[in-house]
Amino acid sequence: MERPLHIVEHVFNVVFISELTVRLLALRMRYFMGPTGVDKYSIFDVALVISASVDLYVIEPFIEQLNLTMFRPLRFLRLLRTLRILQIYRTFVPLRILVTTVCASFMALFWSISLLLTVIVMAGLFLWQMLSD
Repeated sequence: MERPLHIVEHVFNVVFISELTVRLLALRMRYFMGPTGVDKYSIFDVALVISASVDLYVIEPFIEQLNLTMFRPLRFLRLLRTLRILQIYRTFVPLRILVTTVCASFMALFWSISLLLTVIVMAGLFLWQMLSD
């Protein structure tokens, strides 16, 4: 099972490197500039691609030959690749608004359900009292 995942990891890394290369060739230094100045997501993206490449193509081939304690802090960079999903949030602004709205409406939903349960219990008690006589 480890071998297919290793191949998938290399494929995704090549895709990410290709994407970054095309963007840098097309946009040059504008890639790092956003509407309000330096785009932190672009710098973060470059750092993630570089850390993934260093991990896969520099550290990993020498794992069996070298002492791993020297590379343990660098292996932490592998976890940073999972943070690449944060870039998706920039794309789905309407989804973020919808999720924020749903989360903000939970208290109103809680009180609505509480009121509805109170009315149901009171109606049930009223009917029980009326029908038990």
